[in-house]
Amino acid sequence: MNTELKQALDSKSVKRWNKSYEISKTDTLWGDNSVPFVKKAIKYFKNDQGTFYLDLPCGDGRNSVRLAQNLPTIVGADSSSNALLLAEKRIRSHNISNCLLSHTNIFKTNFFNNQFDGIFCWDILGHLVKVNKAIIELLRIIKPQRRLIGSLFSIGDSTRGENMQSLGHEEYIFDKKYYFKYYEHSDVISLLKNFEAKIILLEPISWREPPHEGYREYSHDHESWVFVIEKN
Repeated sequence: MNTELKQALDSKSVKRWNKSYEISKTDTLWGDNSVPFVKKAIKYFKNDQGTFYLDLPCGDGRNSVRLAQNLPTIVGADSSSNALLLAEKRIRSHNISNCLLSHTNIFKTNFFNNQFDGIFCWDILGHLVKVNKAIIELLRIIKPQRRLIGSLFSIGDSTRGENMQSLGHEEYIFDKKYYFKYYEHSDVISLLKNFEAKIILLEPISWREPPHEGYREYSHDHESWVFVIEKN
């Protein structure tokens, strides 16, 4: 697959991910629990004593709820209108009043320069061909000396290559719809060195995921690289 066709996957994926949130058997796509690193993310953000944080993508709100329960104000943002409907329902069920929702695109958000005190960005960067462009945009909207916390898929992930078509070195299409790129430690270092930011943390993290309706309908294990970078 040539580079031009591969990069078109980023724009096509918006509609595909939106459709993935059209669920009927369950109330959430990703389950009830936040991902494990949210707890550590909250500690990082609290140390900065900020007031305004972004969860992008917020998906069905599983991480936004935990963040909002521990931080002053959260914006949950996503390119999927269907995901935002599920997130709104979840937020209401927890009686949360300090979480705002926004429809936006990670490559060109509707936020101001230096607007956020911290950003939590989980499970999207590994789905993007133009990952550099997304990280540049996230750094644009975060304040200097504040932290972006993100994740990238590790080559140790149990689902790597499963029901996937190879596009090249550690690049795949899952279910003929969703782009995946898996990273080694050195790959992540090479990526993060491209930005005007300091690497604070880079480590692997593993967890068990519940079934996802219409996407991966069985329990499975994930391994990702989690990174914390501080904008210069």
